[in-house]
Amino acid sequence: MSYSNQSQERYPTFRKPGELRSANMRAIRSHGNRSTEWRLRSMLVRNGYRGWKLHSRRLVGKPDFVFLGSRLVIFIDGCFWHGCPTCGHIPKTNSEYWNAKIARTKNRDGKYSRELRKQGYRVIRIWECMLKNDPDKCLKRIAKELAEHDYKMSHPENDRIRRRLKGGGLLKALEAEKRSERGL
Repeated sequence: MSYSNQSQERYPTFRKPGELRSANMRAIRSHGNRSTEWRLRSMLVRNGYRGWKLHSRRLVGKPDFVFLGSRLVIFIDGCFWHGCPTCGHIPKTNSEYWNAKIARTKNRDGKYSRELRKQGYRVIRIWECMLKNDPDKCLKRIAKELAEHDYKMSHPENDRIRRRLKGGGLLKALEAEKRSERGL
């Protein structure tokens, strides 16, 4: 049995896996995953970032997070489905099929990123493992993108939130990084 996508590309033949493997694959969610999207969502809320939207259907690729005002989109890419170079792996059963499927996903990711950039959006892609292992680095990367484009938090207590962020060291680190880039 062969599967095909919308553009009629053919995958290699897929051999039906056992019941246990099928149950495992069905359990993997495409969005709303607590270990990825919810983690970033809680980090954004905890650090006072506002003005973002989840899964905007009006943008190509349905980005996981969209900051419409600053034209920033964020995708959280699962290590298995998107082929993480660090920890993604190809199953031993049906490896030809999975190689083709993951390669197609990578191509689609690149196509969506290019299209969004053409529309004037900045694109951040964060690997699932990076969000798990170094969440502060991920948040710093988002904060840097937002800060570089004069992001203003649309929250009634902006000053209180900025003071809290500054006290936490995130804004200090960003400011120090900017100074070092300018050679100060």
